Amino acid sequence: MGLSFAVALVAFLLFIFTVPLDTSRKDKGERMEIGNRLCELRRAKGLTQDALGKRAGLTPIRISRVENGHVTPSLAVLVRWAKALDVELYQLFFVEDGKPEARKLPEHIPVQAQERSLLGLFRQMGSEDRSLLVSLAREMVRHMGNRE
Repeated sequence: MGLSFAVALVAFLLFIFTVPLDTSRKDKGERMEIGNRLCELRRAKGLTQDALGKRAGLTPIRISRVENGHVTPSLAVLVRWAKALDVELYQLFFVEDGKPEARKLPEHIPVQAQERSLLGLFRQMGSEDRSLLVSLAREMVRHMGNRE
């Protein structure tokens, strides 16, 4: 799950910082929220909240709360959601055609500069997006520990 997880994280970061919710909307600067995206994918697959819940092992109430932005799903829930929708995890965040490409960081950037950059981006995020990013980071660290 290492490479697909990294692709999902890159897609998530691109999603948070660059992807408008719907290019047909009047306000093109509006950022996508994960709940809206999950709802769009579920509807595109022709599933009700109840049908998705049965596939993902989630209650329709939980699905509704996520889709309406009342709670932020954990990475484990997102993995189950992706499997239930029969999509790759990165597709929950990435709405363009094809897979997102991971950007290579220059090798000589001091860690402190990377941390400052990440913190600056983190400060620009809404609380729901911050929670999701922290959850993803925790899962990445947990997965890294399992590989060693």
